[in-house]
Amino acid sequence: MRLWQKPSCASALQFLPILLSFFFLGAGLASTSANACEAMVGGEYTEPPETWSLELDAQPWHTATRVRTLVSARKQLVRPDETLNQWTELLSLSVDFGRDRSDLERVRQTYLDSFSLRCPGLVVRDLARDASALLFEWSHPVCYGAPARHGIVRVVEGTIGLHTLAYDRQGELDDVTRAAWIERPRGARL
Repeated sequence: MRLWQKPSCASALQFLPILLSFFFLGAGLASTSANACEAMVGGEYTEPPETWSLELDAQPWHTATRVRTLVSARKQLVRPDETLNQWTELLSLSVDFGRDRSDLERVRQTYLDSFSLRCPGLVVRDLARDASALLFEWSHPVCYGAPARHGIVRVVEGTIGLHTLAYDRQGELDDVTRAAWIERPRGARL
């Protein structure tokens, strides 16, 4: 699959980070904007020159959305019978071009702020950290009608920017699945 958008779409996607924030808050706006823009440009897509190499579980995944702008590239995958509006598991792969390790904590905090504003019961646990990468998990109980969620996120400095790999699950995350999704991002390479 390719992660490149034609320039005509770049202006329409300038607000994608804001829309993705709403998506992570449960509004589901990112899928609508991404799909509409992709349709507008015919779905052309190229991978960035540096991507994640990740061992996934045996169950299949499918790409629900993919967007590339001048400043970032993002893909979101769900299980075959799910969509971005109706999912139990969501795998997000992204790169923010040009950002470096000085932005690691800022990326983490921005990610968490989008949840803590909506769900005051947010719990965050750092799992690993070094000069160029971090791994953390977050969870929140049912709040304001939104289902409980649990996520494991790895942010790594690459050659072209900061790469984020995030696994989110709606509902409780059992210990076996949690352990597997801590090890998968930890073992993922660029």
